[in-house]
Amino acid sequence: MGDLKKMEERQTPKGKRVLWLDAEPMGCDGTRALLARSGFEVDVVANRREAEDFSKGREYGFLIVEPHPDYRRKSDQKAVALRSFMADMSSRAEVIVASSQNKEWLADADIREGEHFGCFFEKPYCRELAEYIESRVGS
Repeated sequence: MGDLKKMEERQTPKGKRVLWLDAEPMGCDGTRALLARSGFEVDVVANRREAEDFSKGREYGFLIVEPHPDYRRKSDQKAVALRSFMADMSSRAEVIVASSQNKEWLADADIREGEHFGCFFEKPYCRELAEYIESRVGS
């Protein structure tokens, strides 16, 4: 099974790989299923460190982030690390914030459009987010 998984990973183009950072992975299931039907491979991780580990071993076309509500304090070390990771990933993948928080919350957390992410979806976003990603790859 492990060899088959490795072979499948090699056959998935970078643009069709999505890394999704969300502390509540089950909340991603609907969008994940829609993307899988269109041939996308979606890796869902629960924290930034896992996301960093995944991003080192693979190339992704998209990074979706649901910022944790605790990150509202700009100076919090975890918030600083998340912003740094998002900014770094934006040079390698399209970074999307898909959040239960609104844009004002993101501004308060110093997560800035154009620097840390390029596109924003506020929950509920299941179908709209999947359609957006599909359109960016030309599925």
